[in-house]
Amino acid sequence: MRIAIDARMAVPRPTGIGRVAVNLIENLARLDSSHEYMAISREGNLPQLSDLRNVTNVRAPFGHLSPRVHTHLPGIIKRSGAELVHFLYFFTPLYSPVPSVVTVFDTTYSRFPHLIPRRRRLLYKFCMKQCMGRARLVICPSESTSAELCRFFPGTPKSKVRVIYLGVEDRFQPPPTPDLHEIRASLGLPEQYIAYVGNHRGHKNLRRLIEAFSHAAKHVPHSLVLPRAEGPGSEITLGAAAECGAAGRILFHPMPDEHLPLVYGLADAFLFPSLSEGFGLPPLEAMACGTPVITSNASSLPEVVGDAGIMVDPHDVEALAEAILRVLRGPDLRREMQAKGLAQAKKFSWQETARQTLNVYESVYNEVRR
Repeated sequence: MRIAIDARMAVPRPTGIGRVAVNLIENLARLDSSHEYMAISREGNLPQLSDLRNVTNVRAPFGHLSPRVHTHLPGIIKRSGAELVHFLYFFTPLYSPVPSVVTVFDTTYSRFPHLIPRRRRLLYKFCMKQCMGRARLVICPSESTSAELCRFFPGTPKSKVRVIYLGVEDRFQPPPTPDLHEIRASLGLPEQYIAYVGNHRGHKNLRRLIEAFSHAAKHVPHSLVLPRAEGPGSEITLGAAAECGAAGRILFHPMPDEHLPLVYGLADAFLFPSLSEGFGLPPLEAMACGTPVITSNASSLPEVVGDAGIMVDPHDVEALAEAILRVLRGPDLRREMQAKGLAQAKKFSWQETARQTLNVYESVYNEVRR
């Protein structure tokens, strides 16, 4: 079978979906060499996949929201010789020349429509309906997202939705024990800190995270390390940081992808009080690096973290501050959470994600051929 996978979000500084695309294609190609995979990317070249003989690069030089998705992408797919296409974003062509599978990663804009302008909301709703209507099967990364998808779009039958968890890359491991001071210094990280990794959009709940840290900071010496304030929502984060009582201990730090394992692993705790997540890769990666995780009890996060982390109501600033102090003041609790987190992270592998995804492809392909 010749399978095209839309990896146009796998750009040099990839978002979560871009990283998912690369990991999925790589593990699919290694899983079974009898299939051929076509990685559709903006440059027509994904260096991470260059050593895989059954992966062909296909160029589609436009973004995931470009009108050319409708006018050009179908022709690119057809010329590639694909027999099935997997879209990793809901903005899919109005027409596909071959059967399609689509992954819907989250329903954030359905839950929080105020996060986007009205025109964008209407476009989002239309695109979600049409992509699920045209796809043979819909993949969701969690049971929570699957349930929300069927709730917000009741025309989607549950039988059409498959839940496939994401995995954690092997590079996310506890840091080497010697010379941690030198490693921190080389990265410009403080000796004692707690961290958040992700974007600054409203549903990430960073204002409450900063408020909680401000309360906890009165009792511990730690800094709060956040990614550079860029993109939507960053002005809210910057405003909250400037207003809080611990502004001098909030660091907006560059976090290139290759440094993430150390950013996670050198932190004394990882905070992720998001209001809504389709899956939640950052807390999974933090657990794999041996870092205690404090997260919210909302959406998919209990599925990912299990009993390995501390889960709080993401609206309760006081509860979040208390959880921070419990972890930072409790060395025994930290060791227990580290052990549980490492064990929990081992339950999620890209090999298993690829195996289940291939089962979906083969199911669709065999159904079409009947």
